[in-house]
Amino acid sequence: MPVQLRLSGEGKEELVRLEHSVSGQIFELPVNFIVQKVEFDPFMWLAAKATVVNETISASSDLNSSADIIIYPNPATEMVQIENYNSYFYTYIVTGVDGQNVISGRLSSGINQVDVSGLTTGLYYFHLIGKVRSSHKAIMILN
Repeated sequence: MPVQLRLSGEGKEELVRLEHSVSGQIFELPVNFIVQKVEFDPFMWLAAKATVVNETISASSDLNSSADIIIYPNPATEMVQIENYNSYFYTYIVTGVDGQNVISGRLSSGINQVDVSGLTTGLYYFHLIGKVRSSHKAIMILN
């Protein structure tokens, strides 16, 4: 599966596409600047984000299994609750299965409510984005 990266540093930027085929694959890319930031999936095709921190790429795929974030109910009709007690996440984006953004907003510490009453019945993805973490969860909306 191809994966896009945006490499940036020293006022320069380069978009690269990696042809990922096996888990644990290693890539070496020649660039003509010192890379200070790496953005995975910059156009949200895979809905993942990460950044370079102290020259180490840091990413997390699904934190919903831990106590960091809780999203409920599933299925939902009018409101979805997002419990963000550790404040790891500061933004949410809700997308349809077609990848189009339908709702977005900021998260505060504690319980956040997202009004989904205007969405049609279907499967939606909640993308929670933080400084060094992201989490993704599918929620069924029944309206």
